[in-house]
Amino acid sequence: MKQFGDRNRASGRTEDHPITVMMLDREVTVHMPSTGQLAYLGTLLLADELEAAGGLINFFGGLLESDEDRNHLKKILLDHNSGFDVFDLADMAEYLIEEWGQRPTNAASGSSPSQPSTGKSSTANSRRVRAKTSSTSGSTGS
Repeated sequence: MKQFGDRNRASGRTEDHPITVMMLDREVTVHMPSTGQLAYLGTLLLADELEAAGGLINFFGGLLESDEDRNHLKKILLDHNSGFDVFDLADMAEYLIEEWGQRPTNAASGSSPSQPSTGKSSTANSRRVRAKTSSTSGSTGS
């Protein structure tokens, strides 16, 4: 019988690169997601707003280092006056993925250097609201 999945092999695939960030008024440590967790995050991009919000909260719940950090996340999300919401989680996810994506920081041998920056920053708003849209275009015949 063929067996799929091996905890020992899976744990050796990637190194963890924990990053400490400020979540409102508390330092929290976020661990690097597994490939499965990243795949889950990718599926959230296709979900409607409510599903995406819940999924993002669950995603971070799995990456935070301690129960205290998870309780802090729950507390500040439930407090309407905290100044922290699911949009902040989306921004934090974007930041962390960018940080983890730069590891290893040394360029691979034989790779060409990246193009120099123009110094012009993006004008995109970092707080996005995604809405699921359906295509309404139809073909017309004559």
